Amino acid sequence: MSDIDSQDAEIIVLGDEVEKFKASKLGKYLVNYAAHEADEALSQLATVSPTNTTEIMRLQGIVQRSRNFNQWLEEALQAAQLAYQRYLDEQGE
Repeated sequence: MSDIDSQDAEIIVLGDEVEKFKASKLGKYLVNYAAHEADEALSQLATVSPTNTTEIMRLQGIVQRSRNFNQWLEEALQAAQLAYQRYLDEQGE
């Protein structure tokens, strides 16, 4: 097995772990918690004073953290899918 094959194997396993995490009670809780937290922050952003830059920045940070969390999970899944496709392509050669 070459280095790239070993790296792809690790990425594929990581993707499987992400899928299991997202399906787990903890994963569902954290994904839902992040979404709820972002929704709350967006609601507060709609009413915060436009001159309260400290609060605006705090709320924007909460929204971004939630988006980052979900994006990291999705990026790990996409990387696993690409690694698996590379593996299939190599097997077909």
